[in-house]
Amino acid sequence: MYRIFFFLFSPVLLFGQTTINEDSYAIDSSRSMIVVNQRINDLNTSYPGEKSTVVIGQELYALANPVTHFESGKGYEITAKGKSFILYFSNLPIIRMTTTGEISDSPKILGHFEFKAPETPLVSSRIGVEYRGATSQSYPKKSMEIEFWLDDNGDETQEFSLLNLHKGDSYNLQAMYNEKLRINSKTSNELWQKIYPNVHYKNDENDAKSGILMKYADLFLNGEYRGVYALGEKVNRKILKLKKNDGNQIKGELYKGDQWGGATTFTGLIPFDNNSDLWDGYEYKHPKDVIRWENLYNLIDFVLNENDETFNATYSSKFDVDNMVDYFIFLNLVRATDNTGKNIYLAKYKKDGPYFYVPWDLDGTFGSIWDGTEDDVVDDLLFNGLYTRLWQEPGFRSKLAKRWAHLRTDIVTKENLVQMLNNNMEKLKKSGVYEREAIVWDAYEFSPETLNYQKDWLGRRIDFLDSIMKTLSATDTPLKNSKLSLYPNPASDFLYIDAGNMKNSDLQIIDFSGREILSKNLGNITTQIQIPITNIPEGIYFVILKGDAEVKTAKLVVKK
Repeated sequence: MYRIFFFLFSPVLLFGQTTINEDSYAIDSSRSMIVVNQRINDLNTSYPGEKSTVVIGQELYALANPVTHFESGKGYEITAKGKSFILYFSNLPIIRMTTTGEISDSPKILGHFEFKAPETPLVSSRIGVEYRGATSQSYPKKSMEIEFWLDDNGDETQEFSLLNLHKGDSYNLQAMYNEKLRINSKTSNELWQKIYPNVHYKNDENDAKSGILMKYADLFLNGEYRGVYALGEKVNRKILKLKKNDGNQIKGELYKGDQWGGATTFTGLIPFDNNSDLWDGYEYKHPKDVIRWENLYNLIDFVLNENDETFNATYSSKFDVDNMVDYFIFLNLVRATDNTGKNIYLAKYKKDGPYFYVPWDLDGTFGSIWDGTEDDVVDDLLFNGLYTRLWQEPGFRSKLAKRWAHLRTDIVTKENLVQMLNNNMEKLKKSGVYEREAIVWDAYEFSPETLNYQKDWLGRRIDFLDSIMKTLSATDTPLKNSKLSLYPNPASDFLYIDAGNMKNSDLQIIDFSGREILSKNLGNITTQIQIPITNIPEGIYFVILKGDAEVKTAKLVVKK
């Protein structure tokens, strides 16, 4: 009899009722929106047949149009006590945050944080939260930084590993407000770790990462739905596993390129102040207990002022060349115009180790710039002062060409890059994100054609880079390489070349974006040669003279 009683009053079979697990939902009453992230297959399996009602919390809602199967990303009209809501089933984690006051740029204010992903325990903690970014803080949807607190003042913190991201006491919540598809930054960070998967000291620090990863999540702040955010790791000493300092002896180093400056772009050198954690665009990040700018100052001085012979012979001891090669390729592949000096970290693992780059804030990529505007430029190269100097060294250019050829076999293919973008877009689309973003942000309109633009842009960008790398391969042969004599230099109308004796020589002048400006067969050279350059604009160029047994190179400055 007991079994019959239970069967008759089963809410599934009798009422067509579906019950949502506690903590697997969030409600925005002001927008009449409910988001549930309980696994849709589990719901459909556990509650078979027609579904006409759904229990969420203590409330019973009736579906305006009963269904036999719920679908992720689709909105369902439901009603309780005369009020209608739109119910969404999302595949994304849900973040519920409440704060004790208005969030500002600084300092962090106290809040409470709950994080629930499907089939994982609820994570709950006090937090300190503040806005992050510069210009982006003027947008209605703002990026934030959260820190997990053990007390109300943040005197002690605790660490969590959310969605298998690196365990830490703080994370970034990136708004992606300017990204039409909300996929650029996340895809770019994933691509960077495919191109450069391991730091050079991986054998010593197995857990060290070469960059950060992000995971999408639906955010509810103070009971209001705020759209999709990218929960991201932070670039810091712990994630990079940099050595701690020993008293006043600096070992590991970390500098954040936060603003445009001569130091961050390797284009200028101004005095520093060890009483400040800011210097010419950099923010001093590690070590935290002692500020010493001397090492970074000397590094920039080396790039700017060392003579060519010494620079070429010793730069590989100052920089992790593999990292510099991979970052140059990555920077130019995605054309991250905001990441040549700003939005980049410069790090060192240990004392006397080489410096290496770590990117961050990669929203202006794949044919758009930082404010979301499409920038349909494919035929240029991005440089800073360091890369301008490295570009002049044949060995570095040769490494670029070889590395590019290797990456083109698998990671850097048009098909792979498009698939990475498409996978992230489909994940958001299947979770109903784009529809919800449009509800929350009046100015937002889902533009799926943006992906077609990015596909076309990527194809043309890769074709251009193929042509540049082919040029580098052609010029960087195992032939004897020596310096070419040019005068005057700077030049304006005519350039005189003194190459000694060369057989079957070809002259090429390229600019620092890699574009060929002049190409001329000179045949056998026995005397000084005059080359007209009247039609070459002002700028800095690279002159290559290649013969049967030798390649001679020089930098040329043209001034009118």
